[in-house]
Amino acid sequence: MPESNGTEFDFIIVGGGMPGICAALAAARHGVRTALVEHAEALGGDASRLVRRPILGSDVWGQRPYGRETGLLEEIRLENAARNPEHDWEKWDALLEEWTQREPNLTLFLRTELGAVEVGEGGFLTGITTTREGETFRLTAPLYADCTGDGELGVKAGADTRTLAETRTETGESLAPETAPAADPAFRPVHRLLGEVVLTENDLREGRVFEDEVAYGGWPLTEDWDWNPEDAERRADLWLPRMYGIPLRSLVSRNVPNLMMAGSIASATAVARRSTGVMGTGATMGQAVGTCAFLCKKHGVAPRDVAEQHLWELQQTLLKDDAYLVGRLSEDPNDLARFSRAVATNKLEADTIPSNVINGLTRPTEEWPQLWASNPKNGFPTNVEIDFVERRVIDSVYLTFDTGLSRPLTITDDENRQAQMVNGPQPETVRDYTVLAGLTTQWNPIVEVKGNVQRRRSHHFDPIRVNRIRVVVHATNGVDHARIFEVRCYRKRE
Repeated sequence: MPESNGTEFDFIIVGGGMPGICAALAAARHGVRTALVEHAEALGGDASRLVRRPILGSDVWGQRPYGRETGLLEEIRLENAARNPEHDWEKWDALLEEWTQREPNLTLFLRTELGAVEVGEGGFLTGITTTREGETFRLTAPLYADCTGDGELGVKAGADTRTLAETRTETGESLAPETAPAADPAFRPVHRLLGEVVLTENDLREGRVFEDEVAYGGWPLTEDWDWNPEDAERRADLWLPRMYGIPLRSLVSRNVPNLMMAGSIASATAVARRSTGVMGTGATMGQAVGTCAFLCKKHGVAPRDVAEQHLWELQQTLLKDDAYLVGRLSEDPNDLARFSRAVATNKLEADTIPSNVINGLTRPTEEWPQLWASNPKNGFPTNVEIDFVERRVIDSVYLTFDTGLSRPLTITDDENRQAQMVNGPQPETVRDYTVLAGLTTQWNPIVEVKGNVQRRRSHHFDPIRVNRIRVVVHATNGVDHARIFEVRCYRKRE
């Protein structure tokens, strides 16, 4: 907690649920000086020990193949599964706080209430007043995000909002009410902040992919968290046949230029919010918002300008950070592996070929597995190589492993749901591996890892000249063969 009563940041996030956590981590990892303000004594929002709700998402409790969210949420879930297989909520809360403390660019303000909000010329937010244990202090930044769950920051900033449900006549949604419901004075209103795009039931049913897609969802149009296989038949009107994209324009306030939002308050109709409002989907929005903040700082622009001028860079940065976009694949021109040849001495099946690790896709589809898998008959060690054909200088290698994205993975008190999961390291995941650098006939180790539980690993080292690199898998966390989705290679430093 900073001692100064006036603290300046690049980016201020109000709301420490899963959307806010992911926004803060994404921004901080990219060098954005970030403040995360949370009124409760624990992070996680509804997914904290204070409420104890599971994180729902596009996998729909394992009923949508390969639907689980990747990126920052997957990192957190995988570490929790390995360190907290007993689903202890105290350990989960401690893990979330630990993750924020790992980032030197992130300052956490727990038990801190939002007070007054300052708005300047053109509707820009210029600062907020907060209170903790009777002490009032002011925080300022050129960029803000509302991840509160009820829209408190946006409302105080004068953002355009909606609380009542839209009617069927307004939106053409089959699940919308015929007439507008009356406001209930017994309940505090939940505001949805409006962007240039307001997602509708029809967008979700169509699986619409927007040009400025930066996140995605797939949870059914239900307000019941305990969705079962029989529900897909009994309530077919609520099931979404495919995942849908979420545009940046639904995560930026349409009238407060430097305010973004993520989670259940994002720009959507009341019906669409049944799906977009779940925490797993909100986490993908949060990572998008935090990454957008990075590009705002890098280019000195507002979020709307990122959507208009730097959209490709935002999407490619998200993909590099293992976020998933329904209609996009990696096209990073700086990834030297993309212009190389992937080879291996063996494969599991005809379509689990080495070239899958450089095809720009990192999760299976119904048509193609998108990974290289070794043949169990050959045992360990086994390897896949990136042949650059000519000499290259590299200083970074990114690896993406299989973590069983068709299974649910979240903390929960429900023992039946726990039984659906692997409560520990995921068996498909590569555990022990070495990365070797090859120059002519000589091979030298540049990375050695034991005990890995993560899907995405990035390794940075002093620049080296190579013809090839070889990823050697020595063991997994359970299965009898190696499974690798992607290998990327970069030269980041001159």
